[in-house]
Amino acid sequence: MDGKKKRKQRITRADLAVIGVCLLAAAVLSVWFGFGKKEGRTLQISWNGSTMERLALPLEREGRKKDVYGPDGIVYCLMRYTEGGILFTWHAQRPDQITSTWEKSYNLLAISEDQVWMEAADCRDQFCVHHVPISDSADPIICLPNRLVAEIVEAADGEKFDGKVE
Repeated sequence: MDGKKKRKQRITRADLAVIGVCLLAAAVLSVWFGFGKKEGRTLQISWNGSTMERLALPLEREGRKKDVYGPDGIVYCLMRYTEGGILFTWHAQRPDQITSTWEKSYNLLAISEDQVWMEAADCRDQFCVHHVPISDSADPIICLPNRLVAEIVEAADGEKFDGKVE
């Protein structure tokens, strides 16, 4: 050797400060994205390129959330496609009989206070049914065979939607 000793690498105070700042920033961002802005979310259901339903989340009926959701905390929206268009029916429990002979196809959307997911569909690929539940505007649920898009959109400032379910 040429007389130089190998220096041991140690963690300095500056290294600890950088690690601490990164951990603090990660914690603040996770709280911001995890709990931030739950109000003003709107479920938008579009069919064939046209918006069919816009509902404020969580759903309410006459100002009461408990009346809308079923015993399991879920409300179901059955969309049946007919020759004339689309027919929406709302159910507090998962419907057993989904289609009848005069309907071409269907989608069954499940809505809880926090999430929306496709419970059932009659399309061949079932991509919409296997899609993860959505809770923000990051990723819509799309059923290509039935030309349906279910997405959560953020309401613009001052914009208010009717979230009543009849």
